[in-house]
Amino acid sequence: MPLANFVEYRARLVELEPRIQVLERALAPLRLEESTIKERLNAYKYPRLDFTQRNRGPNLSTFPPKISYSGERYLSPDWNAYLPTPATYGSGLGGLDVARCPSGYSTGATIMAAWQTLLWQSFQLALAATLPTIEGEFPLLRYLDIELGCEAPREIQFLDAPMLRSVVLDGLAVEWVTRLPWTQLTTLSLHDIAFEDCVPVLPKATNLLDCRLDMSEDLISSKASPIVLPCLKSLKAEADDYIEGFLASFTLPALSSLTVCHELLGLDAVPSLKSFVARSGCNLQHLHMTCITATQFVEESYRVALPSIRKIDFSVDQDREPLNLLSNWHI
Repeated sequence: MPLANFVEYRARLVELEPRIQVLERALAPLRLEESTIKERLNAYKYPRLDFTQRNRGPNLSTFPPKISYSGERYLSPDWNAYLPTPATYGSGLGGLDVARCPSGYSTGATIMAAWQTLLWQSFQLALAATLPTIEGEFPLLRYLDIELGCEAPREIQFLDAPMLRSVVLDGLAVEWVTRLPWTQLTTLSLHDIAFEDCVPVLPKATNLLDCRLDMSEDLISSKASPIVLPCLKSLKAEADDYIEGFLASFTLPALSSLTVCHELLGLDAVPSLKSFVARSGCNLQHLHMTCITATQFVEESYRVALPSIRKIDFSVDQDREPLNLLSNWHI
């Protein structure tokens, strides 16, 4: 490179430096503003749409909630404008409890639109109206409670609910909810159901930790298939009538707490309990007997027969008639 060019380049470089500094000083406020805006955007959280506060009066007057407003979301016709809109995406709406609707109200389409739009964590449905097909993905659904007042026109399926852990179903819901991720459930409650309808469902839920059965139908079942739940720690069972061989149907090796209606055990309650504990091989720590009548209540016999159980308590019903098996047999 010729010496003349070298000198020229050095002079040009010296000339550019102050001009660059001027431009950098002019850009500094813009750079700072850019950085501040980016930080605010990164820290921004979508607003929670608290429908119960903004629309409590007009929306809940038709369908009053059964429990307090706190933390609950209810669905009524005036909400149609809110549910299927992009504004509800990422709103942080954690759960949506649907109030019980009268049979004449066509709530099906509204519920389906909401379900397909929102990422719900909990869902409670109590309907007397017909229900259309429920389908879709439920990536955040953790709690499901369905009570049907009539038979569904078609099967209800939950094909993709990886977070679902707790389910509450009544007898009709058990019949029509045909697809559930049973093996991932840890809590299951079945109510208003016959024991024979529980038998096909329970063995599927092999990872249950807590189970409640509230059997209200007048039905005797003596040929139930074996039910093995290897992880179950707590079982609560209530019934209006005697169910022959109820405990004999279960093998629960991890059970530590048992609450059971005395009528489920029959007249030989103590031998039935001893056989159940021995067969299951469980370390039962708490036994709570309910619906004990005055003539059946002999606390000491249970404590002597089951000394390994640390806590045994009873709920005595003075007004309840003593168990009469002959009245339950269909002759």
